[in-house]
Formats: sequence, C-alpha cells, structure tokens
Amino acid sequence: KTLDGSLVVVVISNMAFALVAWLLFNGNTTSPITDSLTETYLGLNVIADVALIFDLTFTFTVIFVAGRDVVERSLFRPTDVSMFTYRRRALLRAAMVGLCVVLAVALHDQFANLVGLISGLTMSSMCFVIPPIIYLVNLWPVEYRRSLRYPWQRRYMLAICALNVTIVMIGAGTALLLTYQAGAAIITAKRS
Repeated sequence: KTLDGSLVVVVISNMAFALVAWLLFNGNTTSPITDSLTETYLGLNVIADVALIFDLTFTFTVIFVAGRDVVERSLFRPTDVSMFTYRRRALLRAAMVGLCVVLAVALHDQFANLVGLISGLTMSSMCFVIPPIIYLVNLWPVEYRRSLRYPWQRRYMLAICALNVTIVMIGAGTALLLTYQAGAAIITAKRS
C-alpha cells in the first residue's frame, strides 16, 4: 500500500508541476526546470523547491521499496517472521537509509550527477534491458515454436527477436554511457 500510494502521489505531483511549468514558460525553460523559477515570478522558486522536496520524498519510497525488497529476499526467508529476523530487517533498512543519507550529504552539490548515475544504472536497465531479455527468455521461444507452420510467421518472429536484441544492446550501451558520464562528472567535481 505504501508503494501504491507513493506512486500515485509522484505521478500526480509530477504532472501538476509539468503543467504549471509549461503554462509559465512554454518552451523557454532551462534544465533543470527549477532554475527557470526566479524571483520575478513572485517567489515561485521557493514553492517549486518545497514541492520538489515533497515529490522526492515519495519518489524515494518508490525506488527504495523495490531495492529493499530485493536485498531482503536475498538475505532472509520470506516465511521467517520471528522477532530476531524482524530486528535484523529493521537494522538492514536503517543501514540502507543511512547509506542514502551519507550519499546525499556527500554529494549534495552534485545532485544532477547523482540522479544521472542512478538513472543510468537503474532506469535504463529496468526500461530497456530487462523487459526484452525477459521476453526473449520466457515468451519468444514459445511463440517461435507456434509460428513454425508458416514461413512469414517465422520471419516475423525472427524480426521480433532481432528488434529485442537491438533494444537490449542500445539500452545497455546507453546505461553504461550514462553511468560513466555521471560517475566521471562526480569524480571530476570532487577533485576540483
């Protein structure tokens, strides 16, 4: 329920913010959009910053719950509900949140690069790499065997396979490039 509620809040707040930004600036925005909000707009930059913090609080929940579930499933049995395991889970969650806080404090002036690093690693993989691989491993062989009756169906299924492999290669290349660029920007900024 926490994940569902957070996702709804994130979607609604992002849509509202995008609508307000579009109405105010149309095509004349800078990146990030919060840089466009200056004092000439009656303090909207403060409102935008508060709204951004509100949005990021719920976005953190959406991202964190998925990562927490993966880590907990790899370390604990789902059927173990003892008090000892509960305490270990709570300690693990506190350590994960603490790590996020340490990264946020250490990289507070590198927020855009940190977001680029995270999106390069996770979002590119979750959107462009993992779904086609799951399709190719689980569904494509079944559909290909069904298509052996007609030559045009075989060619179509081979084209679908080639398309998915291309998407995986482009997605993996993009993920690696974004991760490298963001990591290099963080390291370069820390040295100077």
